[in-house]
Amino acid sequence: MKSGRIDRANEPREQSNSWVPLALDYLAVRDRTSSQIRHFLSSKGASPHQIEQVLRKLARHGYVDDRAYAERWVASR
Repeated sequence: MKSGRIDRANEPREQSNSWVPLALDYLAVRDRTSSQIRHFLSSKGASPHQIEQVLRKLARHGYVDDRAYAERWVASR
């Protein structure tokens, strides 16, 4: 049975905004650091410039916060 998720991993991406849905899908599985997102997007073919744009957008909207991630990680241990 298929889930309702759309597999965007193999779609062509020319603009930074087109990488945002892929990053959001990656974040939907669990909380991630900006470094993890950077590595993931790089492995999918995003340029460093595109990755930085995506990370800025995600941070601006509250989807990525490395400090909050670290605080939650420490509290859970």
